[in-house]
Amino acid sequence: MKFIEKLKQNLNRTTLPGYEAHKKMLPKGRVYINDSNFYKESAVNLILFFKSNKLHFILTKRSENLVHHSGQISLPGGAKDLTDKNLWETAKRETFEEIGIDIVDADFVGKLSELYVSVSGYVVHPFVTFLNRIDEFSVNSAEVARVIEVDFDQFFKSSNILKKKISNNVYDIEYPYYKYFNDEVWGLTAMILSEFYEISVCFKQK
Repeated sequence: MKFIEKLKQNLNRTTLPGYEAHKKMLPKGRVYINDSNFYKESAVNLILFFKSNKLHFILTKRSENLVHHSGQISLPGGAKDLTDKNLWETAKRETFEEIGIDIVDADFVGKLSELYVSVSGYVVHPFVTFLNRIDEFSVNSAEVARVIEVDFDQFFKSSNILKKKISNNVYDIEYPYYKYFNDEVWGLTAMILSEFYEISVCFKQK
């Protein structure tokens, strides 16, 4: 498909928006880290597909039983394993383990800018993949509460970008988030999607 080909070419050949896109969804007062030798590596997978001729992507709601970021909306992914040859292998493995989708090398589109998560001590590498079709999911309920098939145009409506305050028992944090029906997408995932939106809208307009 023409859009996917343009996206693939530009993700791999141009300078990405990175911080300029990330900061739009960065919680107020949160320090932006872009370099550290003490963070553990991890990878997430932004899976694109067309449904009813409309661009979609996959998000998951994390299990409430997980240690880090429990109950939050996220992209499939996780920490690099000792058996993983590289971070792309991590993204593929984690996708299969969490939602039962078998990603192969031919599905690779490109890679977005990495982000550092001070709360959990991970540097996260976001990969972008494209699937011609998705027949069904096999959800690992220990990690994933549910899978969300997201309509790109609906998700990124300007009216769905909101702000709210939460308390961490020490002080209040104001953070921007995407509202998608009854779900709120904020933090790391929102920052990744902000960069992807800037890139994809630019390509859509060409």
